[in-house]
Amino acid sequence: MIGRVLYGVVSGSEKADPGGPVRMVEEFYKAFSISIVEGIKLLMLLSVYLGLFNLLPIPALDGGHLMFLAAEAVLRRPLPLRVREVAHIVGMTIVISLMAVAFKNDLEKRWDVLLGQVREISG
Repeated sequence: MIGRVLYGVVSGSEKADPGGPVRMVEEFYKAFSISIVEGIKLLMLLSVYLGLFNLLPIPALDGGHLMFLAAEAVLRRPLPLRVREVAHIVGMTIVISLMAVAFKNDLEKRWDVLLGQVREISG
C-alpha cells in the first residue's frame, strides 16, 4: 500500500497533501476516540511511514548517507567534502521545504477556526 501511494504521488495520479503536527493530533484524536487499538494502529503506521521517509535518498536523511556510502564504494574513494556539503544543504532545503508546506496546509485548513477563536478572545 505504501509503495502504491508513493508511486501515485511521484507519477502525479495521487495528490500529495502533507499535514503537519496539528493534523497529526487531529488524526490521533479521531483514532483514539474510536478505540485504543485504532490509535495504536495509527501510531504503528506513522512509525513505518517515518522510517520509510528516512530511507529516501535525500542527503540529510539516513537514505542519503547510504547513497553516499554506495557512491564511495563504487568510486573506491571518499566523495569530495564540497560535494557532500552542497548535497547536505540541498537535502536540508528539501526537508525544511516539506515541513513548511505541511505547516502551511495546517494553517490554511484551520484559518477560519483560528480567526474565530481570536475574535472570541478579543471581543
